[in-house]
Amino acid sequence: MKVFAAIIAVSFVVLLAIQAAHAIDDHAGVPPILYYNPATGQKTPFVPRAWFVFGPGSGFYPAEIKASGGNTIIFAGIPDGLIQIDQVRERLDQLQSLNMKGIVMVRHNLLDGVNSSRPATYETLALLVNSLKDHPALLGWQLGDENPGSDPLTATDVINSAQVVRSLDPNRQIWQDFHNGHSNSTITAWMPGTDVVSFDQYTNDRGEPEHAGASEYLRTAHRYGQLAVQQGWAYAHITQGFGADLGPLASINKRFPTPDEYRWNVFAPIASTGSRGVENWVYANQPDWYSNPAEFDTFRDQAVKPTWLELAGLQHAMETGYNVGTVSLTWDGKGTESWSEPFDRFSQLLVYDDQQHLYSLILTNNASDIRQARATISNLPEELAGLQVIIPKTGQIFALTDLGNGSYLLADSLLDHQVVIYQFSAVPEPSACAAIGLLTMLAINLKKYRIS
Repeated sequence: MKVFAAIIAVSFVVLLAIQAAHAIDDHAGVPPILYYNPATGQKTPFVPRAWFVFGPGSGFYPAEIKASGGNTIIFAGIPDGLIQIDQVRERLDQLQSLNMKGIVMVRHNLLDGVNSSRPATYETLALLVNSLKDHPALLGWQLGDENPGSDPLTATDVINSAQVVRSLDPNRQIWQDFHNGHSNSTITAWMPGTDVVSFDQYTNDRGEPEHAGASEYLRTAHRYGQLAVQQGWAYAHITQGFGADLGPLASINKRFPTPDEYRWNVFAPIASTGSRGVENWVYANQPDWYSNPAEFDTFRDQAVKPTWLELAGLQHAMETGYNVGTVSLTWDGKGTESWSEPFDRFSQLLVYDDQQHLYSLILTNNASDIRQARATISNLPEELAGLQVIIPKTGQIFALTDLGNGSYLLADSLLDHQVVIYQFSAVPEPSACAAIGLLTMLAINLKKYRIS
């Protein structure tokens, strides 16, 4: 029986090692966005695919947003000083029925003048938080919008508000969104007590060619990613989801991103800067914004939906098998070309889905020409089942090159600002039940042959 005991001990260590192999290793040091489940008391990583909507008095569209691949809605909790907590709760109920999440944005009017040591200054804010903090669809609280703005809201107001929200709801993450033009020092001054940072930047202008604003966008995303690493914040990026030709936004002359632009806008910050989620601004197809409202529907269905469904397919891997293994990138011209951007020409993120036993390598070309990239992949948590690689978007199949000692080479040429997701399979690990069954059979054989 000593042999059997030793086998059990070794098997237990192996099972622990298998679990450790799936621990989250944060890309570029950015921590994950977390969902708190009030039924279990557990916090788990969550990758939001969110639309911002006006509210609660305006349209909500949860079924349409879910159909577009979304799993989260960001909406204004109490706009214009009106207490509409019941309506916010109804919206969270709708989201729960669709297995979606909600981020409640607290408008500036509830944050102005808050002093965490004076309850009279935050009575309505406290009422809002206490009324909704146990709702299972609640993902987090966003304090204001594009802080600091023209509103008299100050950093002290937001810091005090964060303290109040944290004291009443210690389980949900607190979010802030900033305009891309704010300096690192300004952002840092407003963020104490806040967990998740995001930024607004819209670079797709009417009359400009495809990807004309790509470098400007990724430059800002890279800055926010670096700041998130330094400060220990989770981080999500906001993508342009409008192209209004009427109303107050017509004068800024923006157009909808093309499907290829939008796909790159989503995946490049994920692969390059450690972004752990994506938000679209804004879900609005009203005729006072668009002379042809169908233009919004086309963007939603032909650009957003296919990209978000791709990201949804990576959801489990992004949440539980994030940034696994080691990937070393090189490409034609690396080290000899003139390159002044803070981000690399190519970026990557390798994730692992332990339910499908599937690796997915996200590779993005962040420049305006075609190059061959070479990725050396090693230190994988699970052994490969073979060398076959498939690109799900195109159905293309090719093979990795086995370099020996658990290292593999993937080489491919990418067009300008192209995103490619490569998938390859791992050998399924034995389940705990299978391992117990194997040990039981071994114990029977040991007893049968009286091995001790």
